[in-house]
Amino acid sequence: MLAALMGGCSTGARVTTVRALAPLPGADPNMLATTDPNPPTAVSQAAGSCWNTISCCVQNHPLTPVQSCGADPSEAAKILEALGQLEAAARVLEAAGRLPKWKRKCMDKYNECMMKGWVGTWNCVDCLRYCEGQQGVWPDNRCFPPEDQN
Repeated sequence: MLAALMGGCSTGARVTTVRALAPLPGADPNMLATTDPNPPTAVSQAAGSCWNTISCCVQNHPLTPVQSCGADPSEAAKILEALGQLEAAARVLEAAGRLPKWKRKCMDKYNECMMKGWVGTWNCVDCLRYCEGQQGVWPDNRCFPPEDQN
């Protein structure tokens, strides 16, 4: 028996193994948990609490629950919905991931213009539109902080 096991360790032996992935939870009824101590509805009552490992991971990684936590997409959606983060995560992903850098630069300048009461010959919206048309070039001579008026 030992000789048979050692045969696989010789220099000429080549063994290719294929590792099967574990089925997703819920795919096989035998894999389902027997108890569910805190269902997703309880999360809205106790925000910030976890009811299992996946829910804790999804709570910590709401933008990438499938990749970061190995969560089933529908399970992740249920958890995020229960946490009230699904819509917020979608907005963040849309704003942060799909906008070009120049557009974000224009939006940042626009926010600064609005919040700090910038002055000039154009209003902040006009300057934003110009910046978007020029792909990131803010019209500094048309919209600027009040202290730069001189």
